[in-house]
Amino acid sequence: MWDQILLVATMALAGILGGAASYLLSSSQRDSPPVFKDRTFYRTVFIGLVASFLVPVFLQLIASDLIDQTLNAGELAFNKLLIVAGYCLIVAISSRKFIEMITNATLDRVKSTMSSVSDDVAMLKAAHTEGNIEPARAIINESGNATATPDNDAANAAGEMTDVLHAQGIRDSAVIVGAPTASHNKGSQRSPADNAQYQVLKALVGSPYMFRSIDGIKSDAGLPESTVNKTLSQLLDDKLVVQSFSTQGARYNITQSGRERLIQYNSNSNS
Repeated sequence: MWDQILLVATMALAGILGGAASYLLSSSQRDSPPVFKDRTFYRTVFIGLVASFLVPVFLQLIASDLIDQTLNAGELAFNKLLIVAGYCLIVAISSRKFIEMITNATLDRVKSTMSSVSDDVAMLKAAHTEGNIEPARAIINESGNATATPDNDAANAAGEMTDVLHAQGIRDSAVIVGAPTASHNKGSQRSPADNAQYQVLKALVGSPYMFRSIDGIKSDAGLPESTVNKTLSQLLDDKLVVQSFSTQGARYNITQSGRERLIQYNSNSNS
C-alpha cells in the first residue's frame, strides 16, 4: 500500500517540478510579476501535474511494463522509481505537446479498434445474410439429421441452427424445414393472416441464414410474394421481425418476440 502511495507522490512531485521548470524556461519577460503571484505559473504547474499522471497511459500505449516492474512482487524497486520520475519530469516540462500527442494517439487507437470491430461485424453479418440466389443447403429429415448437399458449409450451418433452436426451447419439429408436423394438418384452424405469419416466421428460423431475403422466405413459406410482403409489414409493425439493408437489398431477421409468437403458434397447433 505504501509503495503505491510513494509512486503516486513521486509522480505528483515530478509533475510539479516539471511544470515549474516549463514556466521558467518559457518566461523571458523581465518585467513579469513575481513567480508566486503569476497565474501563469500555477496554470503551467497544473498542466505539468496532469501530464505527469498521463505517463502510465503512455507506457500502456508502447506496451511497457515499467509500472509493474516498479511495484514488482509488492516491493518498490528504487531504480525503476527513478526512471518513472524521470519520465514524469520530462513530460511535465513539455506538458502541452505531450498531452496533445497522448490524446491523439489514444483517439487513433480507439478509432482503429472501432474500425476493426466494424469490419468484423460486417463480415459476420455478410456470412449470415442470404443472397439473392439461394445456395443448396441441408434439409433436416424426420430423424433430425441433415441430408448431405453440395454446399457443405450450408449443411453445417443448418445443423448449428437446429442446435440453437433446440437450446432456445423451440423443439417443435414444425420449426425445422422439411419436418412434417400436425400443424400442416391443423393449419386450416388458423385464420389466413395467422397462417401466413406462422409460415413466414417458420421460414425465418428454419434457415441457416440469420438475415433472409424475400425470395428465400417466399420459397420456404410457399406463399405468393404479395402475401409475404404484406405479412412482413405486419410483423415489422408488431416488432416480431426486424429489417436491415445490404448491398443486395432488404433482409429480415426474427426477433425474440417473434420466436415466442412462433412457439405460441406451435402450442396452439398441438393442443
